[in-house]
Amino acid sequence: PVEARLTDRIVSLGARLGMYEMMRTGTTAFVDSYLLEINVLREAERMGMRCVGGEALFAFPSPAYGGWDAAEALYREQAARFAGRGRVQVALMPHSVYTTSDDVLRRSMKLAEELDLMLHIHLSESAGEVEQCRSLHGDRRPVAYARDMGLLNERTVLAHMVDVTDDELELVASSGAAIAHNPVSNLKLASGFARVRDMVRAGISVSLGTDGACSNNSLDMFETMKLAAILAKGCSGDATAVPATQALNMATAEGARIFRTPGLGTLAPGAPADMIALDLDEPNLCPIFNEASHAVYAASGKDCVFTMVEGNILYDRGTYTDGLYADTAAEMRDLVEWVKGKE
Repeated sequence: PVEARLTDRIVSLGARLGMYEMMRTGTTAFVDSYLLEINVLREAERMGMRCVGGEALFAFPSPAYGGWDAAEALYREQAARFAGRGRVQVALMPHSVYTTSDDVLRRSMKLAEELDLMLHIHLSESAGEVEQCRSLHGDRRPVAYARDMGLLNERTVLAHMVDVTDDELELVASSGAAIAHNPVSNLKLASGFARVRDMVRAGISVSLGTDGACSNNSLDMFETMKLAAILAKGCSGDATAVPATQALNMATAEGARIFRTPGLGTLAPGAPADMIALDLDEPNLCPIFNEASHAVYAASGKDCVFTMVEGNILYDRGTYTDGLYADTAAEMRDLVEWVKGKE
């Protein structure tokens, strides 16, 4: 109901609330795709978050464009505005193989290569998607279809990759494409269990995502880290699969590779000053025997007390430094009530 009456203001407020939640729970950088996405990019720029975002691309009109020509013009304009691989970047965002077309996918990669941008797509998220793809595209599964559309290369990020074969993992590994694993969303939507251990063994770069509020509710990456680690163990029958250090790396350095920003995702001299702090006096974190294990298995995002991006403090012990949280929450509540009253 809300999306049926979507406005720039609603998207701005929703983006702002999402970023407040990420600051509060220890996320400094995120990849995002939505409708009227320019509002997300503007809010990220204003609020100090690190973001790679792009308008969702479909084979049908959206609130931001009517067809491919308008979508391409929009992308060129936004890529020029946020050029330079700074804190806010633009990426090509074809939604999936089942909401686009051959033409949209080929043109998306062509534009990504021309403008030197990342391309992100949801792929092989479920068995249903695979069967639909086979019926529409000459018995080709999503990975093979993506390859034939020219989508598999080092600038590509594939979200989900739940229903995959050994050969498909080898194909992705050889292409240099990365995978964003979204364990909470996969469980909530009953999509299945991603083969994270096999992905890593194949040499694929695997990072973590929440998949957003629609299919997760929470944007807490600590919850995602823990679930990624324990699901990998439970699904493989191997208690050593995806150890805590690896899950932590997936949430930091591996995710940071997507942003193509030297040093991002590490705590080292000269690296971007993006960091968080946890309250180690909380009972669930005291005493500490192993820092990585505590971060992955014992901590939650609510243990975060400090969030900094590029040296600027965004959240500090209950205070959002832009001072707009209360007004944002109140306005969003009023807007949602207004929309519900129009149903």
